[in-house]
Amino acid sequence: MKFFKNKTFFPLVAFCVPMLLLLLLYSNGQIFPFGSRSVANEDLINQYAATLTYFRNNIFHPENLLYSFQLSLGGNFFAVFTYYLSSPLNLISLLFPQKDILAFFTLNMIFNIGMMGLTMYLFLTKSIWLNRQSADSFKNNGTQQFITIALSTSFALTNFFLTYANCVMWFNAISLFPLVLLGLDRLLNCNRPHLYWPFLVLLLLTNYYMGIITVLFLILVTLLWIAQAFLLEKKALKSVFLTSVRVFGYTLLSLLSSLVVFIPSWLAQQHVSQAPVKYDYTPIYKSLDVLAALFPGTSVGSAPLIYSSLLVPLLVIAFFFTKKIGSIEKNITGIFLLFIFISTWLSTFYMFWHGFTMPNGYFQRESFVVVFVLVCIAYRALKLQKFEGNSHPLRKSFWVLTGILFFSSYFTGYFNGNIILLTLIFLLLDVFLLELFFKRRKLSRLVPLLLLLLVSYDIYAANTKLSLSLAKKAANYPAFSRVVAQSTPVFNKLNSLDHGFFRVATTYQLNPNDPLEFNYRGMQNYLSQQPTRLTNFLSAAGYFQKHSWLRWSSYNNGSTLAMDSFLGIKYVVANNNQNFQTDIKASKSLTATNPLRPLFLNDVLFKQNAFTVYQNKLAFPLAFKTTAAAFAFDFHYSTMNNPFAFQNQVFKALGSSKDLYQTQQITRATTPNQLDLQLNTNSAGNLYLYVPSAQEMNPPTQVKIYCNGKFITTAFGGSLFGENGVISLGRFSQNTPIKISLTGGNIAAQFTQTPFVAVENQTAFTALRKKVVANSGLKAIQQQGTTISFKTTKSFNGGPVMLSLPYDQGWSATVDGHPVGTKKALKTLTGLEVPQGNHHIVLHYRVPGLRGSLLISLLSLLLLCLLLTSTFWHNWKKKLIN
Repeated sequence: MKFFKNKTFFPLVAFCVPMLLLLLLYSNGQIFPFGSRSVANEDLINQYAATLTYFRNNIFHPENLLYSFQLSLGGNFFAVFTYYLSSPLNLISLLFPQKDILAFFTLNMIFNIGMMGLTMYLFLTKSIWLNRQSADSFKNNGTQQFITIALSTSFALTNFFLTYANCVMWFNAISLFPLVLLGLDRLLNCNRPHLYWPFLVLLLLTNYYMGIITVLFLILVTLLWIAQAFLLEKKALKSVFLTSVRVFGYTLLSLLSSLVVFIPSWLAQQHVSQAPVKYDYTPIYKSLDVLAALFPGTSVGSAPLIYSSLLVPLLVIAFFFTKKIGSIEKNITGIFLLFIFISTWLSTFYMFWHGFTMPNGYFQRESFVVVFVLVCIAYRALKLQKFEGNSHPLRKSFWVLTGILFFSSYFTGYFNGNIILLTLIFLLLDVFLLELFFKRRKLSRLVPLLLLLLVSYDIYAANTKLSLSLAKKAANYPAFSRVVAQSTPVFNKLNSLDHGFFRVATTYQLNPNDPLEFNYRGMQNYLSQQPTRLTNFLSAAGYFQKHSWLRWSSYNNGSTLAMDSFLGIKYVVANNNQNFQTDIKASKSLTATNPLRPLFLNDVLFKQNAFTVYQNKLAFPLAFKTTAAAFAFDFHYSTMNNPFAFQNQVFKALGSSKDLYQTQQITRATTPNQLDLQLNTNSAGNLYLYVPSAQEMNPPTQVKIYCNGKFITTAFGGSLFGENGVISLGRFSQNTPIKISLTGGNIAAQFTQTPFVAVENQTAFTALRKKVVANSGLKAIQQQGTTISFKTTKSFNGGPVMLSLPYDQGWSATVDGHPVGTKKALKTLTGLEVPQGNHHIVLHYRVPGLRGSLLISLLSLLLLCLLLTSTFWHNWKKKLIN
């Protein structure tokens, strides 16, 4: 047929086949646009949807992409941008309404899978290295290209993609991976760099994390090429050395060109606690699990996610039985493949892929590299099998693979009879069609298409169960859209009513990054770049108990009135509507189970539909007076510590002469499923409860909390949905009898330490606020972009000033134009010394490391462009001479 001869036909098929298969899986899972489910689960709904919404809302305000006041109490957003948002594809999100942002992610995933199929097809068909010795065997042979498309589709729709597809920023970069390797192929084999460095730089800028894995793999591939050049092709030392130097030079310049994302991101990540590097060789997974991972329908713990299709391992094993392939190539390839698998198995080598850090969740993120290697070996075997015209290696491969199947089934227990039977049927069909392809020329046009259909069905059938289980965990698309559509006007109205600097909290939570989602300054946040000292401070202040590795902050229905006020939380938005709460839960995010407002707030600013906005008239401004004690403040966080004692230390450092919280004397009575606390309040005021729990693990049982018979909240729970910080119990008079009951399974064993109960001294707090805010001598406090300014009056008596912003070396300050240093206040926030009298103070934020790295990146790009121009000029002159 004529269209088979069209150069764009097969690349177009390679692009479309994976997308069609993914759409079929979406249809099976009733995922939008085929149903009400979405692609948004786990971190996509918890993090990526909100960060992308923030990006699209601020694309025309670039200063907000450097520093964001919507990032918890404020933070370096550029580090977030470089990890989550730097792909050019994200600009397409501008075409999607905010409530339909999940549709963009669906489109992004479909496009990613198509690009992975296309770029892998281009690599397989254009690679000089893979096609050596058999350059003409597949070339211009029409439908035979369908088998190549079967392999490129196997790379695209792997178990790895479907498991981690929600990490769209990874796959935006991985879709470029085969093009980078094709560029390396050109550079190694014909000294043509024009494809290598542009795609490598683009990949590094798109997602630096996948860029690290890519560069490490490029090093390994270059070493593999050197080994083959010496041992297989007997190349001269000088030639190999010069080629290696060129590869090193272009790779180094590409890395330098991307320093603009690496350096600022690395500096920001230094403030986040990391798992310590341990140089040991502890296995990451059971060694036999990697054999089970070659087959469909298995859940193999922490082994690499490498199942693509049965055609791939069948041809990989056939590679080692093919006579056309020499023993040297087989040995080098076998050693290389063995090292790749070992690097996923032993911890020290495993961390090598991840910049010598231990990944938190999302195990085996380098799996796509393993699949790439397997598909390349499979393609090489296929090419030389056809050239050789011998089907015996396939039969041997079938029996070896069958043996591996039964062996791993016996020793791992991952397979049932149905899976084994179906696997054998698919393997037999693969072998049968390949033998027809190799031996029956009359069927050479039909068989490749049949093989592509068989592999496509293999991929679809193998991933149906997985895609359906992921779909069931994903956010409900209409529910998510309704929450966004209903909430956005409320925050827009709030911003229109108050043009000053204020923070907002909510009694509900669509996801932990709601301030980014709805464009308000809040305090909750869940991102990998969250500084540990900030989450420790907020947790010590009673907002959220950090268990195990947790690194997010949450309002969690508030701490105390004084602490909320200190951090500038001026408004609390509540919505107790049952339909709204149902939609929140249907979002499948890290939501909250307690929709009640903090009991210490009563002033209503406005109501809109089912929303009520409460106002805290005691909220502090962004800047206020403090004492030198704030600069010497220190603390160590533990979930077992008393948050009220911590808050007393904080407010005394601010200048309070009295403790704001009086811990109450408690009588405790315990039964296996209930804990009762009895006390008489020793003073009037707001009453608070804090239930300490073990640092290592969040208590799995939900706990219902009652005060004097009235239900207050649901705490804890294995999914981290329950309120677990300071809990407001209400306002009580002095000498009021109080009975607090905690009910739930196995209470006595889970909570061994007696909870803390404290009364807030409103008079002492009012006096402190008058001292550090009302009579502070600070005025005209303003924030515009990355600049904060305020003035002091004649009555200002000089001394320390604090801002409720996390300390960051990116902040620089001037007093009347003269530079002054900033200091850590309360070990977490920002402070500075201001002289007595009238002054104008300005703070400006610059992303640490951005200026210098940007300059290096631009110079490196310029040098690469000059080298490229020089190469083209040299080649043009050569053609003229010839």
